[in-house]
Amino acid sequence: MDLLMEKAKQGHGLTPSSLNIFRKCSLHYYYENILGIRVSDELEEDRDSSELGSYIHQVLEEIFKPFIKKEIDANQLPDDANVEALIEQIFDEEVFKKTAKRTGENYFLMEIAKTQVKTFIRQQKEELKNHNSSIVDLEKDLTTEIPLSEIFGDRTPNNLKTITIKPHGVADRIETANGVPRIGDYKSGTVKKADLILEFEQFNTDEQQYSPEKISDKMFQVLYYAWLYWRTNKPQRIEAGIYPLQDTKNFFIQARIKAQERGGDDTISFSDTHMQLFEKYVISLFADLFDQNVDFVQNPTNDNCKYCTFANLCSIDKR
Repeated sequence: MDLLMEKAKQGHGLTPSSLNIFRKCSLHYYYENILGIRVSDELEEDRDSSELGSYIHQVLEEIFKPFIKKEIDANQLPDDANVEALIEQIFDEEVFKKTAKRTGENYFLMEIAKTQVKTFIRQQKEELKNHNSSIVDLEKDLTTEIPLSEIFGDRTPNNLKTITIKPHGVADRIETANGVPRIGDYKSGTVKKADLILEFEQFNTDEQQYSPEKISDKMFQVLYYAWLYWRTNKPQRIEAGIYPLQDTKNFFIQARIKAQERGGDDTISFSDTHMQLFEKYVISLFADLFDQNVDFVQNPTNDNCKYCTFANLCSIDKR
């Protein structure tokens, strides 16, 4: 508990990605985020494809940085040739200089990056024909503070009453689209629209009820970013979603709540009521995480156990 509290006061382990681990298997969370056990990260000549996203993020940050605090001008966005030059420069600095290998997987990843970024910039230019967009911030560290007394109320143990935790996350892009704040996350992998949709009864603001098992990892992540932004800025409405860089048809996939009645409009911009309901869920996660009487246990229903880093350590039956 001391180790958990020390980390939580600094915000460690309270990001959406780490909480997604906790939601699936609290024992996995314990190994990785409390004990700090990591898979050996040996230097390899070829960059794993998981690093592709970080390079693309770097390129997009460089492209959109000039528009922070102002409207995006389509005429000032780079053309295909300039995008390719920027990506080659970054790969030369980050990859090829270290490996001296401008072939094989590294070269293949660079070409994927070129394709995804060029497609995204073209889509961005098309989007700007339909509505204005201004960049508020990029790679923004969003954070808030919550006293554990707010989580446990009258049940707060004496040793926790003075503890304040710092949930946080880094939002890839915050913009205003037609005047509404939009929190967006870049994804270079596959994104399904179904990952960002909840039925009304699964997120019922009228009854203040939710179905946690129906909230996908991607939905949780973008709503968590929106919630962090909302706690600090209190916008009247807020949108959240993913920029699917692998998708050539969809520029932005919005998180949405299906209409209560057939034929109605889905909710794609969230109000205080939506954020309060999501906060209710987040608080319930924190209550489980910081409760001294709730053990960190393996989740035997998790279908991904056989692929888990800690499968041998927790000795779960993976047959």
